Amino acid sequence: MTTAEVVHAFLERLGTGDVEGINELFADDIDWWAPGNVLPWAGRRSRRSEVPEFFRVLESACVPAETRVEVEMVLIDGEDAVVFGTYHRMFAKNGRSFDTPEAVHIRVVDGRIVRWHLYGDTGCVEDAWLDR
Repeated sequence: MTTAEVVHAFLERLGTGDVEGINELFADDIDWWAPGNVLPWAGRRSRRSEVPEFFRVLESACVPAETRVEVEMVLIDGEDAVVFGTYHRMFAKNGRSFDTPEAVHIRVVDGRIVRWHLYGDTGCVEDAWLDR
């Protein structure tokens, strides 16, 4: 699959909550980074087997009816893609919500995602998580 096909498959599966389908798109060895100091889903991952945990922990922390992801633009250049969007989520533990623009840098090699780096306003998300 091309970079565009993999990225669009990722977004489609993300939209339907197909965690196992998302996992299938990744290579065995990955460079994954989701920023944050206190968020239980944040951090680095290096193996495909670690990908589902990120989505399960994040989704279990949020109110499903209050989760919206609006993809605004996808830029593709060879093996690299950047997805720009806005995320709205509400945390189940405290009812606090946030809206933040985010970008995800995805690199696809031989039809598999090898890099997934998330960029966004981590402070805004952590403030909502910590009741600051």
